[in-house]
Amino acid sequence: MFTMPDNQVAARKSQFANSTTGVRSGRGSEKAGKAPVPFVSVRRRTRGSELPVGGTRLKRVRLDCGLTYRDVERLSRVLADRYCDDRHIVRISVLARTENQGVIPNMFRLHSLCVIYSVTMRSVLSWFGLPNEPSRRTASRWLSSAAGRARPDSEPEP
Repeated sequence: MFTMPDNQVAARKSQFANSTTGVRSGRGSEKAGKAPVPFVSVRRRTRGSELPVGGTRLKRVRLDCGLTYRDVERLSRVLADRYCDDRHIVRISVLARTENQGVIPNMFRLHSLCVIYSVTMRSVLSWFGLPNEPSRRTASRWLSSAAGRARPDSEPEP
């Protein structure tokens, strides 16, 4: 097992000592007279502090199917070979971020997950917050309400 010498441990601790205050000093930044680099933690969250339901639902379906991350990646590579398109490959890191951090995958990866898990794309899209209704109905409702607000023959209200 590798152990770091005490002087290197102390150097590492001092290097990241300011990370709690929002500033991380880089290696040699003090020697070169450079200012510390601001450290920003990036997390993808939606409104509020809770993660979207889509990732947890996908995880539940994957576990119900008895598949591991590696199984999903392997099956997605088979699909990508069949479609002759590497955009269908769902890598382990992408699947983990989708399930645990709420990152929404692109449509090709979502399609692969739907095929692998045997679920419909419409239901998966509804898990991620899209309305579960035909797009024609949505478009007609939106267009009718937009047309009702801006009629050229009506006079503006005072």
